[in-house]
Amino acid sequence: MQKDTIFQTDTIKTFEFNQAIANVFDDMLFRSIPFYKEVISLSIEFLKYFIQKAKDAGKESVIYDLGSSTGNFLFECERILKQADIKASLIGIDNSSAMVEKARLKAKSLESNIEFLELDLKEVSFQNIHTNFIVSHYTLQFLPPTLRKEVLKNIALALSEDSIFLMAEKVKSDDLELDALITKKYYSYKEAQGYSKAEIYRKKEALENVLIPFSVDENISMLKEAGFTHVEILFKWLNFTLFLAKK
Repeated sequence: MQKDTIFQTDTIKTFEFNQAIANVFDDMLFRSIPFYKEVISLSIEFLKYFIQKAKDAGKESVIYDLGSSTGNFLFECERILKQADIKASLIGIDNSSAMVEKARLKAKSLESNIEFLELDLKEVSFQNIHTNFIVSHYTLQFLPPTLRKEVLKNIALALSEDSIFLMAEKVKSDDLELDALITKKYYSYKEAQGYSKAEIYRKKEALENVLIPFSVDENISMLKEAGFTHVEILFKWLNFTLFLAKK
Protein backbone atom coordinates (compact mmCIF):
# COMPACT_ATOMS: atom_id res chain seq x y z
CA MET A 1 0.00 0.00 0.00
CA GLN A 2 1.55 3.27 -1.15
CA LYS A 3 1.72 5.94 1.56
CA ASP A 4 -0.33 9.09 1.15
CA THR A 5 2.05 12.03 0.80
CA ILE A 6 -0.13 13.96 -1.67
CA PHE A 7 -0.48 17.08 0.46
CA GLN A 8 3.06 17.30 1.77
CA THR A 9 3.47 20.00 -0.90
CA ASP A 10 1.00 22.65 -2.04
CA THR A 11 0.91 21.62 -5.69
CA ILE A 12 -2.70 20.29 -5.58
CA LYS A 13 -5.24 23.09 -5.28
CA THR A 14 -8.45 21.14 -5.95
CA PHE A 15 -9.14 17.57 -4.86
CA GLU A 16 -9.79 15.21 -7.78
CA PHE A 17 -10.08 11.43 -7.95
CA ASN A 18 -7.24 11.15 -10.45
CA GLN A 19 -4.37 8.67 -10.86
CA ALA A 20 -2.22 10.32 -8.17
CA ILE A 21 -5.05 10.04 -5.62
CA ALA A 22 -5.94 6.48 -6.72
CA ASN A 23 -2.35 5.35 -6.13
CA VAL A 24 -2.48 6.33 -2.43
CA PHE A 25 -6.23 6.10 -1.84
CA ASP A 26 -6.23 3.00 0.34
CA ASP A 27 -3.73 4.56 2.75
CA MET A 28 -5.69 7.82 2.65
CA LEU A 29 -8.91 6.00 3.58
CA PHE A 30 -7.46 4.08 6.49
CA ARG A 31 -5.69 7.15 7.91
CA SER A 32 -8.37 9.76 7.21
CA ILE A 33 -11.66 8.02 8.04
CA PRO A 34 -12.09 6.99 11.69
CA PHE A 35 -13.25 3.39 12.20
CA TYR A 36 -13.23 2.77 8.45
CA LYS A 37 -12.85 -1.01 8.81
CA GLU A 38 -15.50 -1.16 11.53
CA VAL A 39 -18.03 0.70 9.36
CA ILE A 40 -17.38 -1.70 6.48
CA SER A 41 -17.83 -4.70 8.79
CA LEU A 42 -21.03 -3.27 10.23
CA SER A 43 -22.45 -2.64 6.77
CA ILE A 44 -21.69 -6.21 5.73
CA GLU A 45 -23.31 -7.67 8.85
CA PHE A 46 -26.60 -5.90 8.12
CA LEU A 47 -26.40 -6.82 4.44
CA LYS A 48 -25.92 -10.49 5.38
CA TYR A 49 -29.14 -10.49 7.39
CA PHE A 50 -31.29 -8.99 4.64
CA ILE A 51 -29.65 -10.99 1.85
CA GLN A 52 -30.35 -14.18 3.79
CA LYS A 53 -34.00 -13.11 4.05
CA ALA A 54 -34.09 -12.67 0.28
CA LYS A 55 -32.44 -16.06 -0.18
CA ASP A 56 -35.00 -17.72 2.11
CA ALA A 57 -37.72 -16.15 -0.05
CA GLY A 58 -36.12 -17.65 -3.15
CA LYS A 59 -34.79 -14.33 -4.49
CA GLU A 60 -31.36 -13.58 -5.91
CA SER A 61 -29.51 -10.52 -4.65
CA VAL A 62 -27.36 -7.85 -6.24
CA ILE A 63 -25.18 -5.48 -4.20
CA TYR A 64 -24.29 -2.16 -5.81
CA ASP A 65 -21.47 -0.12 -4.29
CA LEU A 66 -21.78 3.49 -5.46
CA GLY A 67 -18.44 5.24 -5.44
CA SER A 68 -16.63 1.94 -5.08
CA SER A 69 -13.16 3.55 -5.52
CA THR A 70 -10.51 0.81 -5.29
CA GLY A 71 -13.04 -1.84 -4.21
CA ASN A 72 -12.19 -2.30 -0.53
CA PHE A 73 -15.78 -2.72 0.61
CA LEU A 74 -16.78 -5.15 -2.13
CA PHE A 75 -13.70 -7.35 -1.76
CA GLU A 76 -14.33 -7.67 1.98
CA CYS A 77 -18.03 -8.25 1.33
CA GLU A 78 -17.23 -11.01 -1.17
CA ARG A 79 -14.92 -12.68 1.35
CA ILE A 80 -17.46 -12.58 4.19
CA LEU A 81 -20.39 -13.74 2.06
CA LYS A 82 -18.37 -16.71 0.78
CA GLN A 83 -17.59 -17.71 4.35
CA ALA A 84 -21.31 -17.58 5.16
CA ASP A 85 -22.21 -19.47 1.95
CA ILE A 86 -24.38 -16.57 0.81
CA LYS A 87 -24.49 -15.81 -2.90
CA ALA A 88 -24.92 -12.32 -4.32
CA SER A 89 -23.73 -10.49 -7.42
CA LEU A 90 -21.41 -7.60 -6.55
CA ILE A 91 -21.15 -4.51 -8.74
CA GLY A 92 -18.93 -1.48 -8.10
CA ILE A 93 -19.69 1.84 -9.76
CA ASP A 94 -17.34 4.83 -9.90
CA ASN A 95 -16.89 7.76 -12.28
CA SER A 96 -13.11 7.83 -11.86
CA SER A 97 -11.28 5.81 -14.53
CA ALA A 98 -8.21 5.68 -12.29
CA MET A 99 -10.21 4.17 -9.41
CA VAL A 100 -11.98 1.64 -11.63
CA GLU A 101 -8.68 0.58 -13.18
CA LYS A 102 -7.17 0.09 -9.71
CA ALA A 103 -10.18 -1.95 -8.57
CA ARG A 104 -10.08 -4.16 -11.67
CA LEU A 105 -6.38 -4.87 -11.12
CA LYS A 106 -7.15 -5.90 -7.55
CA ALA A 107 -9.99 -8.12 -8.76
CA LYS A 108 -7.68 -9.84 -11.21
CA SER A 109 -5.03 -10.51 -8.57
CA LEU A 110 -7.65 -11.80 -6.11
CA GLU A 111 -9.42 -13.88 -8.80
CA SER A 112 -12.61 -12.04 -7.87
CA ASN A 113 -15.88 -12.04 -9.83
CA ILE A 114 -16.79 -8.50 -8.82
CA GLU A 115 -17.74 -6.26 -11.74
CA PHE A 116 -16.49 -2.67 -11.71
CA LEU A 117 -18.17 -0.13 -13.99
CA GLU A 118 -17.05 3.38 -14.88
CA LEU A 119 -20.26 5.42 -14.67
CA ASP A 120 -21.55 8.68 -13.24
CA LEU A 121 -24.10 8.03 -10.52
CA LYS A 122 -26.75 9.96 -12.46
CA GLU A 123 -26.31 7.45 -15.31
CA VAL A 124 -26.78 4.30 -13.21
CA SER A 125 -29.73 2.11 -14.17
CA PHE A 126 -30.61 -0.52 -11.59
CA GLN A 127 -32.14 -3.85 -12.60
CA ASN A 128 -35.30 -4.60 -10.67
CA ILE A 129 -35.47 -8.30 -11.51
CA HIS A 130 -33.45 -9.12 -8.39
CA THR A 131 -33.47 -7.88 -4.81
CA ASN A 132 -31.14 -4.91 -4.92
CA PHE A 133 -29.00 -3.78 -2.03
CA ILE A 134 -27.22 -0.47 -2.44
CA VAL A 135 -24.28 0.89 -0.48
CA SER A 136 -22.57 4.27 -0.64
CA HIS A 137 -19.61 4.90 1.65
CA TYR A 138 -18.44 8.54 1.79
CA THR A 139 -19.53 9.20 -1.80
CA LEU A 140 -22.71 11.28 -1.98
CA GLN A 141 -20.97 14.05 -0.02
CA PHE A 142 -19.01 14.78 -3.20
CA LEU A 143 -22.14 15.31 -5.31
CA PRO A 144 -23.83 18.71 -5.73
CA PRO A 145 -26.84 18.84 -3.35
CA THR A 146 -29.46 18.89 -6.14
CA LEU A 147 -27.90 15.89 -7.88
CA ARG A 148 -27.63 14.12 -4.52
CA LYS A 149 -31.39 14.23 -4.15
CA GLU A 150 -31.94 12.86 -7.66
CA VAL A 151 -29.55 9.96 -7.05
CA LEU A 152 -31.28 9.08 -3.78
CA LYS A 153 -34.68 9.03 -5.49
CA ASN A 154 -33.25 6.65 -8.10
CA ILE A 155 -31.86 4.46 -5.32
CA ALA A 156 -35.20 4.38 -3.50
CA LEU A 157 -37.00 3.36 -6.70
CA ALA A 158 -34.53 0.50 -7.20
CA LEU A 159 -35.18 -1.00 -3.76
CA SER A 160 -37.97 -3.28 -2.66
CA GLU A 161 -39.46 -3.31 0.84
CA ASP A 162 -37.24 -6.23 1.85
CA SER A 163 -33.94 -4.53 1.02
CA ILE A 164 -31.87 -1.68 2.43
CA PHE A 165 -29.68 1.26 1.48
CA LEU A 166 -26.54 1.87 3.56
CA MET A 167 -25.01 5.34 3.38
CA ALA A 168 -21.89 6.50 5.23
CA GLU A 169 -21.20 10.24 5.11
CA LYS A 170 -19.09 12.93 6.65
CA VAL A 171 -21.55 15.24 8.41
CA LYS A 172 -21.56 18.70 9.95
CA SER A 173 -23.19 20.08 13.07
CA ASP A 174 -25.85 22.79 12.91
CA ASP A 175 -24.25 24.29 16.03
CA LEU A 176 -21.24 26.30 14.78
CA GLU A 177 -19.41 26.12 18.10
CA LEU A 178 -19.81 22.35 18.34
CA ASP A 179 -18.92 21.94 14.68
CA ALA A 180 -15.64 23.76 15.28
CA LEU A 181 -14.87 21.59 18.31
CA ILE A 182 -15.70 18.40 16.41
CA THR A 183 -13.50 19.45 13.50
CA LYS A 184 -10.63 20.24 15.88
CA LYS A 185 -10.96 16.78 17.44
CA TYR A 186 -11.01 15.18 13.99
CA TYR A 187 -7.84 17.01 12.98
CA SER A 188 -6.19 15.73 16.15
CA TYR A 189 -7.16 12.23 15.03
CA LYS A 190 -5.51 12.82 11.65
CA GLU A 191 -2.34 14.09 13.32
CA ALA A 192 -2.26 10.89 15.35
CA GLN A 193 -2.31 8.97 12.04
CA GLY A 194 0.87 10.75 10.93
CA TYR A 195 -0.47 13.71 8.96
CA SER A 196 1.15 17.08 9.64
CA LYS A 197 -0.84 20.24 10.35
CA ALA A 198 0.27 21.56 6.94
CA GLU A 199 -1.01 18.43 5.16
CA ILE A 200 -4.34 18.65 6.97
CA TYR A 201 -4.75 22.32 6.08
CA ARG A 202 -3.83 21.81 2.41
CA LYS A 203 -6.28 18.95 2.03
CA LYS A 204 -9.01 21.00 3.73
CA GLU A 205 -8.41 23.79 1.22
CA ALA A 206 -8.40 21.35 -1.71
CA LEU A 207 -11.73 19.89 -0.58
CA GLU A 208 -13.42 23.28 -0.26
CA ASN A 209 -16.62 23.24 -2.38
CA VAL A 210 -15.74 19.68 -3.48
CA LEU A 211 -16.89 17.82 -0.37
CA ILE A 212 -20.12 19.41 0.89
CA PRO A 213 -21.35 17.74 4.09
CA PHE A 214 -24.95 17.85 5.33
CA SER A 215 -26.03 17.63 8.94
CA VAL A 216 -27.50 14.39 10.29
CA ASP A 217 -30.99 15.91 10.20
CA GLU A 218 -30.49 17.13 6.63
CA ASN A 219 -29.39 13.66 5.50
CA ILE A 220 -32.35 11.98 7.20
CA SER A 221 -34.76 14.52 5.70
CA MET A 222 -33.24 14.01 2.25
CA LEU A 223 -33.56 10.22 2.54
CA LYS A 224 -37.21 10.46 3.56
CA GLU A 225 -37.97 12.91 0.76
CA ALA A 226 -36.46 10.38 -1.64
CA GLY A 227 -38.98 7.74 -0.55
CA PHE A 228 -37.49 5.98 2.49
CA THR A 229 -39.87 5.54 5.42
CA HIS A 230 -37.35 4.67 8.12
CA VAL A 231 -33.76 5.81 8.69
CA GLU A 232 -31.55 4.37 11.41
CA ILE A 233 -28.14 5.60 12.54
CA LEU A 234 -25.96 2.50 12.91
CA PHE A 235 -22.72 4.29 13.76
CA LYS A 236 -21.53 7.79 14.57
CA TRP A 237 -18.15 9.16 15.62
CA LEU A 238 -17.83 12.94 15.62
CA ASN A 239 -18.47 14.02 12.01
CA PHE A 240 -18.77 10.52 10.46
CA THR A 241 -22.10 8.66 10.34
CA LEU A 242 -23.47 5.41 8.90
CA PHE A 243 -27.17 5.49 8.00
CA LEU A 244 -29.46 2.55 7.19
CA ALA A 245 -32.56 3.43 5.15
CA LYS A 246 -35.63 1.24 4.48
CA LYS A 247 -38.64 1.87 2.25
